[in-house]
Amino acid sequence: MYFAHIINSAKLGKEYLIYCLSQICIITVLFTFIIIRSDQFVIVQVGEFFLTSIFFVELLVRILICKESFLQNFQNLIDLIVFTAIILIMITYQSLCISDSDKNQKYELLLLGIRYILQVIIIAIHLKKNRDMLQYIDENKITFDSTVSSQ
Repeated sequence: MYFAHIINSAKLGKEYLIYCLSQICIITVLFTFIIIRSDQFVIVQVGEFFLTSIFFVELLVRILICKESFLQNFQNLIDLIVFTAIILIMITYQSLCISDSDKNQKYELLLLGIRYILQVIIIAIHLKKNRDMLQYIDENKITFDSTVSSQ
């Protein structure tokens, strides 16, 4: 229970915004790099591993916190579906990279584009949910008055 409190507190902090924006920056830089220098397979692999690992750890933490109720949350289901799609896209991408034909380079770029768009959409959903939660907290603050009116 204490672990869930720590994670929820972290998600409501400004650091979470920085964390999400840094992921978007990494995705943008990596995709731009792929377009400019598609021959640098190792750099792409390291970036993909990093981004996929971050997404996996986030999902794993939420599964551990929510346990049985994980699949009852619509956003968790969407995240799980998108993560599975990203893994399938990456497997397809790897098989295309092995064949190394010029025709496959267009498909590789398309697959990576779809993968990055999916992850940016998920990050945007998380940021919106975070903003909505912070707004709800601000609107519903509980304050304790030192003066109590008695009748």
